[in-house]
Amino acid sequence: MDMLDAYYVHSSLHSSVARQAEFLEKQGVRFVQRDLTQYLLTESFAPQSLDVVSSYHVLEHLHQSPRPLLHSAMTVLKPGGNLVVEVPNAVNLLKRAKVLIGRTNYLPYASYYESERYYGHVREYCVSDLI
Repeated sequence: MDMLDAYYVHSSLHSSVARQAEFLEKQGVRFVQRDLTQYLLTESFAPQSLDVVSSYHVLEHLHQSPRPLLHSAMTVLKPGGNLVVEVPNAVNLLKRAKVLIGRTNYLPYASYYESERYYGHVREYCVSDLI
């Protein structure tokens, strides 16, 4: 895929990724800023027009079902295209060990309780969730 044909969709650009975004823009990546809780890829891309749709550490932050977003991703993929999804593994060995000794596998409770809007993980997935 030509870099000029690459897109990067994000719901908000935090300062921690600003340098990465600047680098990508210089490479020809165009940014499409949308609220992913309300956005369908079919609003910006024709059916069967993309080779790859990727999502890196997004689904676990959504406060509602990712079904509409994922269905729209499948619609815009060309036949034989790839949907690449990366999420944290909810049942990895380190998390299991921490839970066994009574520690939480979530962020400190204060980060949820004391914030107006929570940006942490709403749901974590395991392999069988993604099949």
